[in-house]
Amino acid sequence: MIETLRNVVVVGGSYVGMAAAKELAILLPKTHRVLLVEPHSHFHHLFAFPRFAIVPNQEHKAFIPYTAVFAGTPDPARHAVVKAKAVSLYPQKLVLDGAWQGSKEVRFEYLVAATGTRLAPPGTMDSDEKVPSVAYLQQYQQGIKQANSVTIIGGGAVGVQMACDLKEVYPEKEITLVHSRDTLMPVYHPALSSIIKARFSELGVKLITGVRVRVPSSGFPHTGERCFTLELQDGRTLATDFAIVATGQKPNSQFLRTLEPDAAAVLNPANGFIRVRPTGQFQDRRYSHLFAAGDIADSGAHKAARPGVAQAAVVAKNIAAMIEGKEPGEKVEVGPAAIHLTLGLVKNLIFANPDTKNGATEPFLKWRDDGRQDMGIEDVWKRREEAPAPVALQSNDHRDLLDTIDKLRQQGITNSVLEAISGLSFPTKDNLCTRFATELILRRSPGSSIKICILPGHDRSESEKAALATFTRTPATMDLGDVIEEAKTAMGLSDTKVFSTDILRVELSGPKQPHLTMVDLPGLFMAGNKDQTAEDAALVKKLVSGYMDKPRSIILAVVSAKSDFALQQVTELTREVDAQGVRTLGIITKPDTLDEGSDSELAYVELAQNKDVVFRLGWHVLRNRGYAERNCTHAERDDKEAAFFAQGVWKTLKPFQVGVTALRSRLSHVLVDQIMLQLPSVLEDVASGIAACESTLGKLGEPRGTPREQRMYLTKISQEFSELAKEAIDGSYTATLFSDADGSGGYECRLRAVVQNTLQLFEDKMRAKGKAREITDEGSRGTVPSTDDPKPDLVSRKDYLDEVKKLMEQNRGRELPGSFNPLIVSNLFSQQCRPWKGIVAEFTDKIFECAQTAIQKILGHIADQETSQAIFRLLVGPSLRTLKRDLMEKTAEIVRPHLDGHPITYNHYLTETIQKKQSERLRKALEKQLACISDRMKYEDVTPEQIMEAIHPVTEPDMNTYSANMATDVMEAYYKVARKTVVDNIAQLAVEQCLIKKLPGLFCPAVIAALDDAEVRRIAEESPEAEVERAQAETQLEVLRAGQLALEHLRTRCPSGLMENDADAEL
Repeated sequence: MIETLRNVVVVGGSYVGMAAAKELAILLPKTHRVLLVEPHSHFHHLFAFPRFAIVPNQEHKAFIPYTAVFAGTPDPARHAVVKAKAVSLYPQKLVLDGAWQGSKEVRFEYLVAATGTRLAPPGTMDSDEKVPSVAYLQQYQQGIKQANSVTIIGGGAVGVQMACDLKEVYPEKEITLVHSRDTLMPVYHPALSSIIKARFSELGVKLITGVRVRVPSSGFPHTGERCFTLELQDGRTLATDFAIVATGQKPNSQFLRTLEPDAAAVLNPANGFIRVRPTGQFQDRRYSHLFAAGDIADSGAHKAARPGVAQAAVVAKNIAAMIEGKEPGEKVEVGPAAIHLTLGLVKNLIFANPDTKNGATEPFLKWRDDGRQDMGIEDVWKRREEAPAPVALQSNDHRDLLDTIDKLRQQGITNSVLEAISGLSFPTKDNLCTRFATELILRRSPGSSIKICILPGHDRSESEKAALATFTRTPATMDLGDVIEEAKTAMGLSDTKVFSTDILRVELSGPKQPHLTMVDLPGLFMAGNKDQTAEDAALVKKLVSGYMDKPRSIILAVVSAKSDFALQQVTELTREVDAQGVRTLGIITKPDTLDEGSDSELAYVELAQNKDVVFRLGWHVLRNRGYAERNCTHAERDDKEAAFFAQGVWKTLKPFQVGVTALRSRLSHVLVDQIMLQLPSVLEDVASGIAACESTLGKLGEPRGTPREQRMYLTKISQEFSELAKEAIDGSYTATLFSDADGSGGYECRLRAVVQNTLQLFEDKMRAKGKAREITDEGSRGTVPSTDDPKPDLVSRKDYLDEVKKLMEQNRGRELPGSFNPLIVSNLFSQQCRPWKGIVAEFTDKIFECAQTAIQKILGHIADQETSQAIFRLLVGPSLRTLKRDLMEKTAEIVRPHLDGHPITYNHYLTETIQKKQSERLRKALEKQLACISDRMKYEDVTPEQIMEAIHPVTEPDMNTYSANMATDVMEAYYKVARKTVVDNIAQLAVEQCLIKKLPGLFCPAVIAALDDAEVRRIAEESPEAEVERAQAETQLEVLRAGQLALEHLRTRCPSGLMENDADAEL
């Protein structure tokens, strides 16, 4: 059972943070460990950034690996560097933007904040990763090189140093420094300002003091290719080609907001730094276990690395004392401000303010002329117990490409091949050995290191995953036998459980390692035995196939010359997943087991020459150690292999086809070729990832810990909401929200289209199903469409007229025979339009639901889920309910007169419809009579008198029937007029005026302005989860953009072209 270590967390891996971590690692008892939390992939040597932004070919040296942070401490393996960003601090836990050992929360006993301050680039880097940071400095150098004039804004140390460096490197350029005060570097004695001004005069640097520059929010261009104008606050302007902002330091204290957002006891409201006691502890007595050191601490000490490191030592000693149960007794000493300032590539100055405590009245200064262009970066690496990486280890394109798309690399190979390539010693047996997948990540770096962990399989429970995540090893030797046995135990492998879906990850860095990531998989076997069952065989095949099926993977199909390759399952499986052999490299092992001159030997030579099983990447032959040579060194193994391939039929193969040395290089080149083939699809994936990150960040907005930030955020997204809602109802659809027109998501947001289509369906249903009864002529079956909705009752006109006549009798008034009481039409119409109420309610509900869906999708598009739900719940939802009530009232108002009132219309369409109806009935009667005449006589025998006689009976002699016909005609004509009026009024007066038109105003800046701070906080207050999500998205976006930039840059480059058919290829 492993005893749980208690954590002492150091947040920030700067000069101060590293010093605190190392000092703590020396002082802490064995019950505690140090966790250094830092988002940077490498230590940033900030002092070199201003110089390396100007001078080329040095920039990569400013980023030093964290691999030796705990070197020289009693137990380095006990402590760890956690690559993550601290997003939230609570009294006993720290929340990270990424998981460490299976959790984003790190509980601690003590914590040291050493996050420092932030300058504008190039004083600090925006990226946490080395590759994009180096690229930024290189781009910056090119911009300066292109410029004829450079203006530096700010007369602090960074601005002064860059002005002197620029004038020495580019004496022909016009260099100007603008400072808001008359005194440069006013923290120091005025003598330093006089010295700097004299140096500027000597070099020819122009100086403008006592005025500020207006810096646009978008910043300045950094191409150096065109001149632009700087505006000074006194009205003057300044033309320049390149502007460098070197002003102000901002404390990195955002993660403290969750601890005490508004309390001055934690953060000094005047400057944002952490209030601390002389012991380094937070001033707030509730947080005596929290410490701060360096620039982030409001200790009164000068903000620089040297006093910060001294504070780190004080803090470490006090924490060690508190763990022992003692009172913290060490205190921070505040001395005079001092600086080591470069004033050119060689000339530099050590300057200190007067030590007034000891009676000094004049500053201390010492000139030196021992500066170096690289600022002595090798010494910095040595102090970090590293060695700077030589640029020529690999080409920049090759190295950056491999670093950028590391996670795309997967190769399945055997232990012996792994050992040959990496130099690691894997346990080997003549029988089946590998029980799980082993990821071997090789990296070329100046220092050597091995890190091992277990990635739990997908079939593990959460508790099992958490337990396996604690398995970490840093072996001191290259022999992994013991570690692999420990991993087997941790995975629970035994006689009953032979294989595991867990993955053993081995990260190996060293100066001779190639940039590769390989996966060692269990060997395929056909049938079971006492050690492996048939079920095990199926599991292994599934595991291997899972890796091989990945279209971007490179397959190393390893066959042993000890048996016929045609019988080996791997070649069959390879051809199943890669039928054309475009991403498979064959590996032949144990060629020394073949009898010299035998047919089997010749067959394998032909296979190696790609003449039998053809792979686009060809074949490679290795002679690995046999059982008798298991104790040979790697050098002896390589010598034996070279001697073997120098004799017999094997020497006919090309040099790049044989031996592990050639394989190492060949794999790197093959990898680049494969990546180049996959580059378009990779770029598409990267672009999709960038869009997703940008969408997430757009929804989350900027951090919002104060009421002002929360109100600004709501105001911003409310403006976006109003604009999107207006687009949705105007039908312009230009925003990305509406881009998926074919998918349900895009269509649901296109509210104008949805409303138009729904209203069309409303009109169709009112026309087809709006009548209570469909009156048909005798012999007609009607024309009611067949749908699932209830159909109008069909009634013949004769039967309907009988009902009308009966109704007329019951409602007879003073009307003359042959006419009818007007109330008859009202009664008939009110009965006929009874379905309207239900149809109107159905479709207004549909339209409201569609509007609500569109609103929710728009909110989900502009804000994160938690915020959008709060907006809907507290603001938009109640307003929508009010709109729905108004909509229902308006529709009821429109329909009510037709259901309860008497018919009113002044539309001439009424009389036209009546006349057309009667004319149509007369026409049919005439046709019937004329048909009878044509049956009795020939047309030439017909006289006008006979025709008149034939049509005479068309007139209706029954006055009641006549009046019933007239009343029915009037009702049907009025029904048509009223139906069209209702449909239009529902669309215009109800849907449009009461609902659609008011949607953009549901959540607009005016609504936000009317909220008090408490309401704003309830809606926009950010959860810790949102902070974590933002940090993760920012990190991911940064990596993706850097990767996109690198991949776009490399897309135009030719791949290495190392194909099987390249006869002249040399390695």
